[in-house]
Order: sequence, then C-alpha cells, then structure tokens
Amino acid sequence: MKHVKRFLALSLAAALLAGCVSCGNSDEKTSPTGGGSGGASTGGGGSGVDSTGDGGTLRIAMTCAALPNTDSEPTEGQEGYRFVSFQLYDALVKWDASSETEAGKIIPGLATSWEQNPENPKRWTFHLREGVKFHDGTDFNADCVIFALDRVMNPDFEYYSTTCAASVGSFLANIESYAKVDDYTITIDTVQDNNAYLIYDLPYIMIPSMEAVKEKGDGFADAPVGSGPFRFVSKIAGQELVMERNENYWGNVPQIKTLILKPISDASARLAALQSGEVDWAEVVPVESLESLKSQGYQVKLNDYPHAWLYIMNTESGPFADARVRQAFSMSIDREGLCNDILQGVGTPLAQLMYPGSPWYAEGVEEYTYNPGEGERTAGRGRLSRRLYHDLCLPHQRLWQHVPPDYE
Repeated sequence: MKHVKRFLALSLAAALLAGCVSCGNSDEKTSPTGGGSGGASTGGGGSGVDSTGDGGTLRIAMTCAALPNTDSEPTEGQEGYRFVSFQLYDALVKWDASSETEAGKIIPGLATSWEQNPENPKRWTFHLREGVKFHDGTDFNADCVIFALDRVMNPDFEYYSTTCAASVGSFLANIESYAKVDDYTITIDTVQDNNAYLIYDLPYIMIPSMEAVKEKGDGFADAPVGSGPFRFVSKIAGQELVMERNENYWGNVPQIKTLILKPISDASARLAALQSGEVDWAEVVPVESLESLKSQGYQVKLNDYPHAWLYIMNTESGPFADARVRQAFSMSIDREGLCNDILQGVGTPLAQLMYPGSPWYAEGVEEYTYNPGEGERTAGRGRLSRRLYHDLCLPHQRLWQHVPPDYE
C-alpha cells in the first residue's frame, strides 16, 4: 500500500483544500487568534469557546505526529509555523489569510514598510515597528532582528542554533547579507538583483526575545519568548502545548484566551477526538465524513491550502527528455477523476506548479487534458514505445480506482 500512496503523491497535481471541523451549531464565524495568517481560524465557536470574544479555551487536534519545536523555527513544516511559530512569534512581514475568497497576501509585521534601493537592486530597506514588546517585557528593535538573523545564518555566532537553521534553511537562500542602519531600520541584501521572492521568505524567519535567548541558552525552547499574539504556558512532550493570549499584543488581540494543541496524526483518531469532546477543532478529518459531520451540526470549513502533488521528471536524459513523451504523460493523468474519487471533490486539478491566485501563477499556459488515446499517439511520435507507455503512463488513469479515500 505504501508503494501506491507514494505513486499517487508523485503523479497527482492538485491544489488541496484542507478541511477543519469544529463543534457547535452556530453559523457565526469567530477569529480565535490575532492578526492575519499569524492566527489559526475556525468556522465557529467550539464547546470551550466563548463566541463573544471574552475568552474560552480552544483545543485543536493537529495532523502532526509530534509537537512542533517551540524554538523560533519549528519542526513539522507548515503546521508548525501555522499553529506554533505564528502564534508565539512575529516576523518582519506576515501572511494575511483572512479572506475566504482571495489568496493570502503579504502584509506588514514587525516591519511597517519596506522598499528596494533603486540604485542597488540587491538592497531592501525595512522600517521597523516601534513600541513592540516581547512577552518578557523587553523592547523590540533593530538589534533583535540582526540577532535573529545571526542565530540562523552565522555559524560563528555565539547563539547560533543548528536546529533553527536547519528548519528555516530554504527561506534563507535569497539573503546574502544584512545590517543595522539605526534602532528601527535595517537593510537586507539579496543574492541576486531584483529578488522579489525575499518578501515571501521573510514570514518564516521568526524573531525571538534576544534577552531570553541569551539567558536561557539551549533551554530557550523549553520556555520560549516571542512577541506574538499568544505566549507560552506549558507543554507535555508528545501530548499537548498550552498557550494563552498576549493581552498586550501590538496587533489584534486574540479572542481566544487559551489555545491547546494536541498532535494526533491519524485522521480517524482526530475525528474520534472531536466527536468525544476531547478537542473542539480537528484538522483534516477523513473527507468521506464531511457530509455526515455537517448533518450532525458540526461546522466544516474548507480553506484553500496551496499544496501541489507533483511528478518531477528528468528532462535531461531518458524518455522524459522528449517533450512529446512529457505531453503524453500529462494526457494520461485523470486529474478530475483523482480529485473527485480520491479527494471526494475537495481538490482542484492543476496543470502547473503554481495554483490560481498565486503571484507566480502563469495565465494562458497550455493545458493537456485527460486523453490517454491521444497520449499514446503522441508518445508513439516521440521516443516512447507503446509497451513502455502502457507501463509508465497508463497506471495513472486507473490507480485511483484501487485506493480508498483515506489513502493519506
């Protein structure tokens, strides 16, 4: 079965919709956390949530198998950022994912504005937010930003963290150097000229309390201090992480008073935890259960989740070096069938890496629709034999018929 799952993950191109389910019968939507994508959102007040915004506890079942690292850069990928780092910490800029109809966009965070130097296209200047305090009461300023960057980019730095550097590594690739201009201004130089992608990397470079890191050293992750909408309370390894709202947050103060995260990797177990009342919110429950949950009064919210499953081809050598073979392969994939039958309709077929609404989505790209007959003819005109085409390409159109909906 693992072979089949991996094959699907490589062959399906789909923008998934991540479903979250919460308890309660009200149609009223609440925003449990403060500020843009810095906060998780739910479709309604859970059993422990006061929908008036005066407090309450929200218990969330995450999909990860272990609690994300609570240092400034998390483990467990995007879920670690979404539920932990974006709650405990701030970055220079952040994602605003508050719209239910539009793709997320970059908005100011600890930087109120920024601009590219017209005379030096590698250099970006960031103007920092004044009056921000970390959870320990210390002030945020340019020194804190330089400290945070040194901590993940400078191996010779006294407080360099190999764990954080490894977690955030790919988001540092565009940064060549950085410098303090004054107490509330810094510059960042990119590796290449006109590197607009820098702004999309910065939401993931978290800024911890400089004084707390110096004081706690290697023990910082056990009692982390940031400036985010929630502050750390406690954690039990492998079981739960507890945070409470930051009443003095510089942005929108969260409506939820206490946030409790529980790692539950199995989708059926997350659903059981929701139905038993152990949690108020379950991430990504089995898709075949959604309609039943709606009929029982659970609030089901589907958010665009820009995750694409891709097939990466070797275009330098072998059969995929021939464009006609690549075209034939694309025509052999029944994207609509995969989305409808495997994902139960909560997915969108894609014909390219980026999803509609992404700044890098290419309008007008030629799409090869599902047509295995034409694919076979196209492959024949290339360097792919009919037998190899049947062995390599056609399994994609049939595979979904043999995989149960809980394939993940």
